Amino acid sequence: MQADSNFPTTWTILDNYYKGFDDPKLDIDMSERVQKTDEFCAKWLTRTDYLEDPAILAEALNDYNQYLTQGGTGGKPSWYLTYGYYLDMTNSGLQAKKSLIEDIVKNNTNKIQPFALGIAKIKPELQPKFLASQDLANYKHYLEMSFAEAKFLLSDEVEKVLNIVAKSRVDNWDDMISSILSKDTIEYEYPAGNHQKITFEEAMSKLYGPDKAERDIVAGSLHTFMLKHMDMAIWELNSRMEADKAEMELRNYPRFDTSRMLGDDVEPEIVDSLIDAVTSRFDISRRFY
Repeated sequence: MQADSNFPTTWTILDNYYKGFDDPKLDIDMSERVQKTDEFCAKWLTRTDYLEDPAILAEALNDYNQYLTQGGTGGKPSWYLTYGYYLDMTNSGLQAKKSLIEDIVKNNTNKIQPFALGIAKIKPELQPKFLASQDLANYKHYLEMSFAEAKFLLSDEVEKVLNIVAKSRVDNWDDMISSILSKDTIEYEYPAGNHQKITFEEAMSKLYGPDKAERDIVAGSLHTFMLKHMDMAIWELNSRMEADKAEMELRNYPRFDTSRMLGDDVEPEIVDSLIDAVTSRFDISRRFY
C-alpha cells in the first residue's frame, strides 16, 4: 500500500473566510452578529403573545431560523478563530482575538437565550395546541424536544451564569490540554539509526500510515508520551466530572446520561435496551478473543 502523494496535508477552507485574525472584515462581521442579535431581541423579547398563539410563534421561529442560518451568535468570525486556533496554538495574537470574540458570542448567547427558554416553558395545557398546529408543522420536533427539556431548565439568570462559567469550567481545560500536547514532541527511531522528533498530531496520523513497522514503533512512543501527561489528564477529568455532577444536581437530572440523551434526541428505553443487549452477550467477545 502506497501513500497518496496528492492527499492534502493542510487546510485551505479558512482562506475563504478572512486574510488573517487581524482582518478588519472579521470585526465587521462580528459587529453584524451583535446587531442581528439585538434586532431579534428587540422584536421578540419585548412581547409574549408568541407563547400563546401558534401562528405568531411560527413567525417568530421563522425569524429565529433565519438568524441561526445567517450565523447565529458568532457566525464566520467564531468558526474562523476556533479552527484557526487549533491549527496554530502557539499564536498568542490569534488566541487573544479568539478570547475577545468568545466574550462577544457569550454575550449574544445570554441576550437571546430567553427566547428559547420561553418556548420550552410554554404552559403544558397549551402545548398540544402548538404541536397540532399546521403553522408549526416544520417546527414540531423542535417543540417536542424543547418541551421535554423544560423540566430540567433553570431560570434565565442561572442559565446565564452557567454560560459565563462554561469557558473556565470546560473550554479552558480543553484548550490547555491541546496546547500542551501540541507544543511537546515525540521521539522515535525509524529506520534504525534515524532519530526523529514529531508533534503529537503527526504521531497520531502515523498510526494510520502504510508502514506497519513504523506504526508499531510510533505507537510505543505515543504510549510513553501519554504516560508522561497522565497526571494532567486525571486532574482534567476529575474537574470536569465534578463540574458535570454539580450541574446534574442543579438541573435535577434523574440519571447521569440524561443531558446526553436529550441532546442526541434518544429515549432512555432505547439506550437501556442497547446496553442490556451488549452486556448480556459479553460471552461472545470473550470467546472470540
